[in-house]
Amino acid sequence: MSRTIFPNLFFVLALLLVLFLPSRPMAQGGSLDTSFNVTGIQVLNPGGSGAQQNDGVIQSDGKAVSLVDDSISGATLIRVNVDGSLDSAFGVGGIVRTNWHTESSLALPRGFPYGLAIQVIGGEERLVVAGIWYIPQGKRSSAQMLRVDRYLSNGRPDPDFGTNGSVVVNKPHARAVALQPDNKIVTVGGQGDVVRFNVDGSIDNAFGGRGDGTTGSGIEGWKILVESTGRILIAGSCSANSGTMMCVSALTPDGSVDADFGNGGRTVADFYGRGSFGRAFDIALDSFGNILVVGSARPKGASLVQNVYAGARFTPEGDLDPSFNFSGKVTYSFFGLNNTGRAVTAQSDGKVVLGGSTNVATSVTDFGLIRFNFDGSVDTGFGSGGRVVTDGGGTSEYSWKIKTWRDPACGLCDKIVLFGGGSAGAVFIRYYTADPNQ
Repeated sequence: MSRTIFPNLFFVLALLLVLFLPSRPMAQGGSLDTSFNVTGIQVLNPGGSGAQQNDGVIQSDGKAVSLVDDSISGATLIRVNVDGSLDSAFGVGGIVRTNWHTESSLALPRGFPYGLAIQVIGGEERLVVAGIWYIPQGKRSSAQMLRVDRYLSNGRPDPDFGTNGSVVVNKPHARAVALQPDNKIVTVGGQGDVVRFNVDGSIDNAFGGRGDGTTGSGIEGWKILVESTGRILIAGSCSANSGTMMCVSALTPDGSVDADFGNGGRTVADFYGRGSFGRAFDIALDSFGNILVVGSARPKGASLVQNVYAGARFTPEGDLDPSFNFSGKVTYSFFGLNNTGRAVTAQSDGKVVLGGSTNVATSVTDFGLIRFNFDGSVDTGFGSGGRVVTDGGGTSEYSWKIKTWRDPACGLCDKIVLFGGGSAGAVFIRYYTADPNQ
C-alpha cells in the first residue's frame, strides 16, 4: 500500500503548492517593466501638437531626463522619477520650458535644441542643452549660431554659465553635446565642426589648430562621445565609394586628428556597396571598449521605404570588428517598410540593442528595438524573435535615444529606457532585459 499512497500524496502536495503559493511574475527580455508607471510606459504631452524627443540622459539616481522640441517653447526638459512619475522637484511639476522658437517668422531669433548631457560640478548634476540658434539678417535671411544652455539640478538656469545660463556664439551649430573628463563642453554639428567651451561657458581658444576653439571632425557629425581618456569620437556620415557612408572619426583631447584611429583618423562602414547610402545617428561604448554605432542604410537608387536599421561595431583602434557578425556590421528590417535606426546601447553582458522607429503600416510608425548577441547574431530570447515593437499611443512615433540603466531594486540588473516622441507627446518606456527572477 505504501508504494502507491506516498507517491500520490507527494503529487497532491506539489499540486497544492503550485496552485496556492504566490507565483513570481515572469518578465522575458524585452517585456515592459511594470514597476515603471504600472504599464512600463509614460506618455506626457508638454503642450502643443506632439513632441519630438531629441535626446535623453539618466542621472546617477536613476531619474530620466528628456530634451523635447515642442511647438510651444521649442526647448522643454522633462524629468521623471524611477517609478515613472513626474519629478515635482524639477522646474514646474517636472517640466522646464525655455523659449527657443515661439516665433515662426524671421522677426525674432529662434532655434532648435538637439543635444543633452550631464555635467557634474561640485557633486551637482547639471544639465547642458545645445542646438542651433538663428539671428535674423534682414527680412529674408538669418545667420546660424551655436546656442548652449545650462541648468541647475532643480531646473533653474545656471547663473554661473554664460549670461543667465545661456551662451550664443557665432560658431557652427550643434547637433550633439558631450563632456570631456576635465568638464569642458564639446559640441558637434552638421558641418562637422567641433567646438569646445570652458566650464563657465566661454570659448576654449586652446582647442583645435586655429586658435578659435573650433576644429573639424572630417565628417558630417550627428553624435559625439568622449571616452575616459578624453579622446573624442564623432558619428555621422561621409562621402566614400561614390556614395554616402556611415562614418566615425576620432580627435585627440586637444582637437587634433587622431591619426592612429582607422585610416588617418576616420573609419567607414559600407553596407551596400558603391553609390549606396548609410548614416550613423548614435554612438556608444560597450564594457570592452568597443565602439557601437547605429543608423540607417539602403542600396543605391533605393527609396526610403527600403531603409533598414544599420549597426556596426568597431575596435578601439577604429577597425570593423570581424567577431561581430563576421563583418562588424548588422542590418535589420522589421516589416519591409521604412526603418530608421536612431539609438544604440550596450548591456553589461555585451549584448547590443538598436532602437528607433519602424513603419508597421504605410502611415503608422511605432518604436522598434532589436537585440544582438555579442557575436552579432540576433538574440531570439529578446521580445519576439529578437525584436520588440511598442505603440506609444500615437500614429507617428520616433526614438532618438535608448539607455541601459542598472536598477538597484533588482540587484543592479540591466533595464532599457527608451526616450521617444510623436503625435501623442513625449514617451518614456522601460523594458526588462531578462527575467529579474532568474
